[in-house]
Amino acid sequence: MNKKIILIAIVVIGLAVFGAYEYLTRPPLAPTVNVSDVADKSVSDNKDMADQKVYKIDQSKSKVEFGINEVLRGSQFVARGTTNQIGGDILLSSEGLNFSEISINARTFKTDDSKRDGAINRMILKTSDPKNELITFLPDSVSGAPYKITGNEFDLDVKGLLTISQVSKEIIFPLHINIDQDSVTGSGQLRIKRSDFDLKIPNLSFIASVDDEFPIYADFVATLVK
Repeated sequence: MNKKIILIAIVVIGLAVFGAYEYLTRPPLAPTVNVSDVADKSVSDNKDMADQKVYKIDQSKSKVEFGINEVLRGSQFVARGTTNQIGGDILLSSEGLNFSEISINARTFKTDDSKRDGAINRMILKTSDPKNELITFLPDSVSGAPYKITGNEFDLDVKGLLTISQVSKEIIFPLHINIDQDSVTGSGQLRIKRSDFDLKIPNLSFIASVDDEFPIYADFVATLVK
């Protein structure tokens, strides 16, 4: 009788654990925030200069990606998540180049596995909380750009506050920029640490390790709107 009770208890616990895992790894909630709308509000707060040009990030030609090393079930693996839900504006004037706040909808990151998407959103980024839906980068200063923007290519560093899951940290994002008459293109990457943003990996038996430090890549095209 005792053996039967123990066996039943093991089965019940196993089903409960499996059910919890299935619940936590179900697809992320649908986005509720349009990053383009956030960008429009952000750029409207900037000083309106007579010669200012505004270039809006084109989501169809832009993306943000992360890649993080994991050991799953004894094998090395790089989990990559990508989204094109990035909103923001680049401002050009006689005073130089500036950026509006950049927003990324964290609920829209996609990897090669829908369960991984759910786990990243619900267990790591915790995007079920509306306060965590957006990852934001609020630029503070730009260095390295020529004072007089005449076109062509150059490198610059954008210093600002990166906020992930309500934790903010000052970073410097290096970018390579190319400006022509109707668009601004840019690309860059930086490395951040999960621990700096309190991004904790769930304690699951098949996850042996996940790197603390990982890269973020950004490629964007911003088109002239005024």
